[in-house]
Amino acid sequence: MKRSRSTSSITPIKERLLSSARKENLKHGLSLVNKKLKVIPCASDHETRTLYLGNNKLSTLQGIEKFTKLQKLSLASNKIERMKELEQIAKSVQVLALQGNPIANVPNYRSRVILMFPLLEVLDGVKVSIEERRRARVVVSKEKELFKVIVEAQEELMQGETEDYIIKVAQDKINSKYEEHRRLQVGVKNWEEVYAEVLVDIKKELVLSKKTHRQTSPRCNDELRRKLLEAKASHDDSLLKSRKEITKLEAKAKEVAEGNELLKVKLSEMCKEIQYVKNSKIQSEVNHKNKQFKSEINKRQAMRFCEYNLQCRGFK
Repeated sequence: MKRSRSTSSITPIKERLLSSARKENLKHGLSLVNKKLKVIPCASDHETRTLYLGNNKLSTLQGIEKFTKLQKLSLASNKIERMKELEQIAKSVQVLALQGNPIANVPNYRSRVILMFPLLEVLDGVKVSIEERRRARVVVSKEKELFKVIVEAQEELMQGETEDYIIKVAQDKINSKYEEHRRLQVGVKNWEEVYAEVLVDIKKELVLSKKTHRQTSPRCNDELRRKLLEAKASHDDSLLKSRKEITKLEAKAKEVAEGNELLKVKLSEMCKEIQYVKNSKIQSEVNHKNKQFKSEINKRQAMRFCEYNLQCRGFK
């Protein structure tokens, strides 16, 4: 039983595929048919003019822009879905095979591809004539005009959406209409009929949408009016509560301010009392010291007077 190869070894695998393909092919040719490729491996040989990539799993053509001198290219039986992928192919292609891809089911696929490659001579094994190329210009130009009308109708139906999204929705509707024809085995003889059917469907949707809007509009307006009134009442209540809170805060602020004034007065009185007490205490201490000093002076004077008397008596 073979083991599945890890994704980490994908580069060596590509290199081996390229080297083996170069051995298999002629000069300026490269064959990678039925290799189960999901991406195109990068090649160092930019002179490749013939490239076979059929029967793989390619959904993108990223990397094919490296082959700048391609003349023959086979992408048959892959998974390419978008016309935009073909823009990466060199404009020098003369022979191109795209059958077996989802892209081959795109409306006016052949006309679009012919206009994309001015040197194309063979597409899917069928030769491209001068008349077919002239007719392709007319078809693609007309298709663009009709597609523009469809997009404008879809834009009216999907107001507010982005342009890219509207274009995608319109293209999806066209593709699904083609698929519906194929599924019912009706066949699409004229692509203009499909575009016309899509346009009619969009206009029906638009009429139904307008009718639904008219029916639901009065109800929606009443509901909206009721919600607006509720919102206004709620806003008025919250505004009234806010005003009451502001009034309370202003009253408290006034009380605090008055309390601050009282505190200032009391503080001033306390400072005066403290100063008076300090002054009284200092004065009493000064008086006490003066008394002590005076009594000390009186004692000394009395002692000196006594000594003087004694000396006078002794002397006599």
